[in-house]
Formats: sequence, structure tokens, C-alpha cells
Amino acid sequence: MLDGYREIAAEEYLAFTKDWMEQAFRVLRPPVHSTSSPAGTASRDVLQALDETGFTTINHLIWKYQFGFSRGSGTLTSHYHILFAAKDPKEYFFSKASTIPRMCG
Repeated sequence: MLDGYREIAAEEYLAFTKDWMEQAFRVLRPPVHSTSSPAGTASRDVLQALDETGFTTINHLIWKYQFGFSRGSGTLTSHYHILFAAKDPKEYFFSKASTIPRMCG
């Protein structure tokens, strides 16, 4: 365990997430904010907290990778949810990459 790190119990995760998102919504300036979240129940809590605190989800991507991490129950997590959300859905900025790397071979 890391100093200052505290694991949040599943039944407390929604309230914890809503609390920090309310503060983020209060202090962050528009136009845009993004986050990534773990797979499973926590993703549902993050999406619910986004809606309840006033953010608008612009896009929800799922990044799948070829390896997995043990979740302690014998299952593997092999993806992340990437959320693109805005305080004002009519006023946000998304900077796309000017060059997209290509896979060779």
C-alpha cells in the first residue's frame, strides 16, 4: 500500500466519485474534462456521477489491450473505459492528433 492511498469499498465508490466530481465541476473551467475509469461496477458509478454532477458525456471509448491484470477473483481486466465529458456540451475543444502512427508489417 502507498502512503496516502486508500482503497474505496465498492458500496462507497459512487458517493466518493460524486463528491470529487462535484468539486471538479465547481472549480474547473469549461470547455472540457476527461477521465478514465476501471472496468466493471466502478465504470457504472463514474458514469452515474458524471450525469448527476452536471457533466455531459460526449464520448465513451473502450480501450482493449492484449494482456490482462488479475482482479483477485481469477478474472482478468483487459480494457479501460475512456470518458470524454464537458461542463457545457455546446462549448468544448477536442485537439486531434495531426499524425496518426501506422502499424508496419
